[in-house]
Amino acid sequence: MVGGLGGGQYQCLRCWGAYMSDPERRGRVLFFAVATVLILDVLSPLYFRLSQGFADVAWFGEVIRPLIYVALIARLWRGETLLVQLIGWTCLAAGLQSTWAGFMILRTIVAIGRLDVAEFVLRLAMPCLPLLVSGIVELIAGLLLLISPSLKAFFKAQQFSLISAEAVRLLEQEKAVESSAVAVPAKPRNSVIRHPEVDFAHWSTVFPMEMLISTSGPRRFDSMDPNDPLDLWKIHGTPITSPAHLCMIELARKQCAARCRGGALPGPAVPVDLLLWSVEPARRPWLTRLGGTPHRESTKPWPTHAGRPCTFVAQFCFVDSTDIVSDRLRGEVMLLFLADEQGYWDANKVHIEFSSVKLSSPMTAEQCPRPGFVVPQLSGQIHRTLEYPRSEPVFFRAGHWLPWYFSITGSTKIGRGSFELDDPELLSGQSECLCALHSLDYSSGPTAGFWPLIGLEAFPDDWPQPYGEGAWGRYNMRLGDVGCLFFLINRDGEVTARFCSH
Repeated sequence: MVGGLGGGQYQCLRCWGAYMSDPERRGRVLFFAVATVLILDVLSPLYFRLSQGFADVAWFGEVIRPLIYVALIARLWRGETLLVQLIGWTCLAAGLQSTWAGFMILRTIVAIGRLDVAEFVLRLAMPCLPLLVSGIVELIAGLLLLISPSLKAFFKAQQFSLISAEAVRLLEQEKAVESSAVAVPAKPRNSVIRHPEVDFAHWSTVFPMEMLISTSGPRRFDSMDPNDPLDLWKIHGTPITSPAHLCMIELARKQCAARCRGGALPGPAVPVDLLLWSVEPARRPWLTRLGGTPHRESTKPWPTHAGRPCTFVAQFCFVDSTDIVSDRLRGEVMLLFLADEQGYWDANKVHIEFSSVKLSSPMTAEQCPRPGFVVPQLSGQIHRTLEYPRSEPVFFRAGHWLPWYFSITGSTKIGRGSFELDDPELLSGQSECLCALHSLDYSSGPTAGFWPLIGLEAFPDDWPQPYGEGAWGRYNMRLGDVGCLFFLINRDGEVTARFCSH
């Protein structure tokens, strides 16, 4: 299903520590409680056994095995789904066994009858009561591990943080660049990058910090709360469709990171391959681009909807991003077709197919049906960067307007960090983000209309300013209200679309 999403929902206000969501915070407290009780439940019998001396101790069964179990309980902190399920079901099984054993002993004691109070209490305390308490504790712990929404939210956050940290670990140290340019993580992937790479060192000198901030005009809205940190002179958040937009986001990120503890933005950092568009033709027909002739076999039927041919809109090439996308891809190239110019709203009007880099009979322009609407013909240049999905409060406190655009960029990009919505498929782990196609919009920022595309310093004289030729045109691709089409891939390699409009 393709659905719309308002800007307020799109803003992610979660951050690690003080900025955890309420379910994650409750889950963390619950985890410490459950882990502590389980560890004490395991170590108490071990302590009493060893306190009686080391003679006749079964070291593996009575010492080593419980210690291994304690280590696994502690490892639950990582939120690994399989381990959580394993410990949860183990607790349930052990709890049922202990509870049943304690109940049977209690039943036997009651059946004996005619016991004085002291003897009854003694028989109840050893071993009936410990078995019952241990069993009930394990049953409750197992159920919480398996079904508690708060624990699931906490474990999900832990998984996300650790996976992201591992991804960042694989990145090499930031390479130094001159002047005010931002250091960008090196790419530990293919030794040869097929896409042209964005020359960020160059663009950050074309658009330095002093060019992107305002020095005149109001610094606040009249209706603002006096305690609101917003400063309208500072770089504001914006979707990234031009080199200037990229510099606005990356330079503000660098500035805010320098003020954070450890010189880094808080929370996980997720690598993505962001794409800027160029007017230059693609170097190879299978690289990422908009419009033109799709890279597919000529013998393959053209996709249709209601008896009419769909329009080819874009293709994503994943050959330079294999380290940050799913290994369940059905091809190196993903093609996107729409039934009409607003087809992104309706899942039935979105057609997705995969193709290979090497084709036996590539389709030619003459073999393509006439497009139903004008699609820009632009090629993609790649820029490896990081998304910081839990860092939005940092930019809010720093006074940046539209702070969510700094934590997760509004851009065309490839990678798991492209999508930050509480979609049920994502929360359940059934799907992960593959890529995103963002609207082309040039009307925002202090440098609107200046180098709107790579290779195009200014729009031609016949291009209507400032909004262009409508929703679709030579340089226009406005999806809804400057929205974005996200693509999710499930465990079977099937890709679906989610449209979000701001």
